[in-house]
Amino acid sequence: MAKIYHLNCPSCGGILNSRAERVVNCRYCGQRNLVLIPDWIPSYFIKPKLDLTDARRAMVKLFKDEEVEQGLLKNARFESAELFFVPIYQIVGRRVGTFLSTKQTEASWTTKTQTRTVGLTTITTTQLVKQPEMEPDTKVILSDMVRGIPAVELEDWGIDRLNPETVIFNHKTILEIYQRDKLERLGTVLEPRFSPNERLEWLYKAGGLTERDNTEIIDQRISLIYYPVFRVGWRYQGRAYKTTIDGITGDILFARAPFQQKGRLLWLLLISSATGFSLGKILTFFKLLILTGVLGLWFILIFAFFLLLFVGFGWNMVRYSAELVIEGENRSLVWLGRPKATVFDKMLEKVNQLFQEMVEQNKRKRAYWS
Repeated sequence: MAKIYHLNCPSCGGILNSRAERVVNCRYCGQRNLVLIPDWIPSYFIKPKLDLTDARRAMVKLFKDEEVEQGLLKNARFESAELFFVPIYQIVGRRVGTFLSTKQTEASWTTKTQTRTVGLTTITTTQLVKQPEMEPDTKVILSDMVRGIPAVELEDWGIDRLNPETVIFNHKTILEIYQRDKLERLGTVLEPRFSPNERLEWLYKAGGLTERDNTEIIDQRISLIYYPVFRVGWRYQGRAYKTTIDGITGDILFARAPFQQKGRLLWLLLISSATGFSLGKILTFFKLLILTGVLGLWFILIFAFFLLLFVGFGWNMVRYSAELVIEGENRSLVWLGRPKATVFDKMLEKVNQLFQEMVEQNKRKRAYWS
């Protein structure tokens, strides 16, 4: 059951009528009063500036992207477009405390002694070296903080990139008092799944700064903002996709789309050309083998091994199709049906380990003789 608070004016004792306002005028004496309710979080919502037609136009821009499959614009089919209001905690406060870090001091001259044995003789060398030192440094933190944290976790939605404060400032958006019936007429309202304290704890743990961070947030002012986003569903070649679009700016928050096929065709041409050229050259290497003996044999084996790695890498690029994943400004590729490590990937990893061991051994030799 909801708590009921009776408010009286501190000047005249009259009853105050407060409907989600923090500053209330007394209707009897006209005194302005600041109303603070314990554990109360004001709720607002932002009206979308885009409609379903604008959301589909943003999808057309995605289909025209150079990195996606060229047939999307003609063959992709829209299936659904829905408006959702995502709850976001807007946390305003002041961060104070200390943060433990390190700083580099001025380099000081020190002696470095090395001993090595050459045959039956032991040689000891001492040299002056200038080495910088690192020492702990405690910084005092005093800064204002404005942070928007989603109150729900939605995989593959991209809502972590929403920043209501920036949108309100740049797009002159007005916050309206939360009215659930009004929002339900516009779209689907998602309810918060986490409290503000849980989101703040998650924020500190996500940065990995718990041990070094000794700060806290004071003068906290927390509000809940319901932010509009569109979820557009579409289908291409039998596969279903979902794209999230910002309901204010029209930016794509999250999208997956088939990657262009031109890259795969280019790799196929490179493999064919490199294999044909290399096989022709290997036949001529037998003349070198006759002239140089074992050295020529090692050269042929090394050349054939690296050719095999190149062909294997190219074959993986051709064999598995890919999808382009867009998260705001970040883009990445996801390979469909590809195992975590193919045979050629394991071979390449072994070669890389062997190369790293050779480099480390060379460094140890240089350090020993320096």
